[in-house]
Amino acid sequence: MQPGNRLLKKGTAVLKITESSAQGVGTLKLEGKILAPWIEEVRSACTASTKKHSATLLDLSGVSFVDLAGARLLHELVASGIRIVTPSRFVAELLHTENP
Repeated sequence: MQPGNRLLKKGTAVLKITESSAQGVGTLKLEGKILAPWIEEVRSACTASTKKHSATLLDLSGVSFVDLAGARLLHELVASGIRIVTPSRFVAELLHTENP
């Protein structure tokens, strides 16, 4: 696995976090399911990115499911200034955002 990747597993559920940056903007791409056991790991990755970059984007195009704890975290991250890009239809509806 590359240095900018994290793979979290619990049973059959998986969440992959891939970090990248370009022109001072950090992007965290999440793939899989955002579940309660991984909230702190996602929060930590977002906090680290906001400290290193002028802006942080959270790419949720690969997210297939978000539980209640995950939805609360996403709302918290948006309130803190992190921008969600390319949410799946499920996530867009969950967050009441427009699906681009």
